[in-house]
Amino acid sequence: MRALADFVYTLSWRLPGRTWRRLLAFAEAEAESALELRCAAALTTDAARAARYLEHAADEARHAQILLRRAELAKQAPSMLPRRGHAHLFARLGEAAFLAFVHLGERRGRRQFEAHVRFFEKRDPALANALRSILADERRHEAYTAELLTAVGEPRATRRARWLDRGMRWRRAGGALTEPLFALTMGLLYLLSAPLAALVRRGPAGWR
Repeated sequence: MRALADFVYTLSWRLPGRTWRRLLAFAEAEAESALELRCAAALTTDAARAARYLEHAADEARHAQILLRRAELAKQAPSMLPRRGHAHLFARLGEAAFLAFVHLGERRGRRQFEAHVRFFEKRDPALANALRSILADERRHEAYTAELLTAVGEPRATRRARWLDRGMRWRRAGGALTEPLFALTMGLLYLLSAPLAALVRRGPAGWR
């Protein structure tokens, strides 16, 4: 299973045009996180936590620019981040569940960036170094959100955040798969309808 996972991971980066698209998607996610954290800083009643959220938001915005620049280099053409909104997670979830959601995301991000760094270490050292700088921040973010989550303390917050995280990832995956799945389905439909078209042409005159 490990060998299969490594093969799929390697293939996912080597597909034509895949590297810059993935880097651009990472940049979009970091920019969206920065928006969520700025909103959290505005809504929290604790000044110390607000400062931590703003510091985190600044890191995420910087990560977005690093990744955007690497996407431009991989594509060899200027890239732009689309104007995206955010999900207003702090207002929807409350602070405890929001912190749990951010912590889960940072933990997953840390694991992903560890894999990205390993993959590019020999293939593209410059990109690996850029990702390594982001990885250091991801580890720090994972640690401080765990600390604040313990301080805020709500037993069901992590469970709520985990379900929301799974739902959002499911919808994101569904959105990514919709277009290729539609193209595949319609292609198969056209192929399967070819015999029916031939049958209609050979049928009795006036047959519908």
